[in-house]
Amino acid sequence: MGEARREFWRAALPVAGVVALCGTVWIAVSVTEAQQTRTVAQAASAVAAQLDAIEATVPAASALDRTAEVMTQPCPVAGRGEQTVHRRHVELDPGFDRVAWAATLGDAFPEAEGWQRRVTALDRRENLDIRIVGRELITVDVVATGDDERARLTMRATSECANAEDDDASQ
Repeated sequence: MGEARREFWRAALPVAGVVALCGTVWIAVSVTEAQQTRTVAQAASAVAAQLDAIEATVPAASALDRTAEVMTQPCPVAGRGEQTVHRRHVELDPGFDRVAWAATLGDAFPEAEGWQRRVTALDRRENLDIRIVGRELITVDVVATGDDERARLTMRATSECANAEDDDASQ
């Protein structure tokens, strides 16, 4: 009887391994497809919301002017649709303390809630290169520069790839 059990398990274990592998692949494909169901407009909206959240950390009195540009381009991976590139410029009061502002980003975007931040000084201590990665893995690069006459935040982010024809179907 012991020999029969061993033979059973010798045959059953490889089959169980194949079933487990197939299940894992099925789950991975399901999750990947679910993440790609956004339209270009929805992907662009997610990026805009993250840019808005970053911009909201600047006191309204310090933001003098704002421009935004959104461009649509083909996804770098063929067959994956289109993505949007966002650029936003916020002209600031020259006296705005960019270093103190960057320090407050930890409160607005805490690591405990899935945010990642990196702040690097550029040519001068007050000029900063900041990278913020959001919970949806949207990466925003912020350059905070200035001198005695003017200061500026420049934000840049790219949306995930999405199918453009999905936008037509959703309207």
